[in-house]
Amino acid sequence: MIATPNTALEGLKTLIADRTGRRYVRLVGRGTSALYVALRALVLGDGPGSAILPDLICVSVLEAVLLAGLRPVFADVNADRFNPDSHSVGRVLGPDTRAVIAAHVFGCVTPPPEVEVPIIEDAVQGLGGSMHGRSVGCLGSISVLSFHPTKMIPGFGGAVLTDDSNLWALIQRVSLEKAGEPYQTGVYAGVRPQLEAQRHRLLKDFEADPANIAAIRAGWERLSEEVEARNRKARYLSQSLLEDPHLGLDLPTLYPGDAIWRYPFLAPSRAAAAWIHRRLQAAGLPGSRPYPSLSAIYDPQPAYQSPELASRLVNLWVDSGVSFVQLEAILAQIRALPLMKG
Repeated sequence: MIATPNTALEGLKTLIADRTGRRYVRLVGRGTSALYVALRALVLGDGPGSAILPDLICVSVLEAVLLAGLRPVFADVNADRFNPDSHSVGRVLGPDTRAVIAAHVFGCVTPPPEVEVPIIEDAVQGLGGSMHGRSVGCLGSISVLSFHPTKMIPGFGGAVLTDDSNLWALIQRVSLEKAGEPYQTGVYAGVRPQLEAQRHRLLKDFEADPANIAAIRAGWERLSEEVEARNRKARYLSQSLLEDPHLGLDLPTLYPGDAIWRYPFLAPSRAAAAWIHRRLQAAGLPGSRPYPSLSAIYDPQPAYQSPELASRLVNLWVDSGVSFVQLEAILAQIRALPLMKG
């Protein structure tokens, strides 16, 4: 029997529900669309307000918050795993908080903060990992996923997951074609023209063509193998760099449940991070300077450590396209790091 496009789509939803242990699944065009749907559903239920997000995160998370009509509030991150600091989340929690976005940044799986508002688990990174016997993708009131050739699962699209029937009713009501007004107060007024120009790209329906569905299904089948391969490379980098304490690097603690997407570490200074990045780039090796501190751009918080962490952060690629020969070349570049000030 040849599957029709509709049965193939329903089969993909069933697969995702089975693999994540979720009850309800909505497919959308990309991860930003999924986060927008999750946030907008909460606005439909409780009205406008604010959303707390990690200060070190992809700018697309901020874009989804603004498009949903919510005021962004940034939480500081910890220096070991680059995840939201629970104490910082507690301090910025307010009566108008509609959601806390908990992200597994770089695949370092983080427990959701214990707060009395809905948790949106950003499982774009860390998919395939687990915590306390529970899989990434089922650790929030709502969870969002992303499929892309650069992510754990290839194809193109995103998914919104929940077990709550009331939230599911709201999720189904959110339209990607008739989006609400974005948040545009204060400094964010200047962002609106850019958001309007990109709205069609950020908010998209799922591409339900057979090739895309097949790519996502195949990615789920290979997910465990992909996670183990990436974790193996991350552990190799960690163990190798631990042998060179004189470099002054701050390395993340890796846990068994992690699903490392990029291997992050802190150089001893901003200058050292820039030096490593230039060396890797000149050698054509896979490594990059990741996210800036969003609060430093939009809402400076003098007590936050995240801007300083962002200036020292380097991440190394560990995906299937990176060989151990390349990892050795990367390590050689980092080990050449000279002593420098500032």
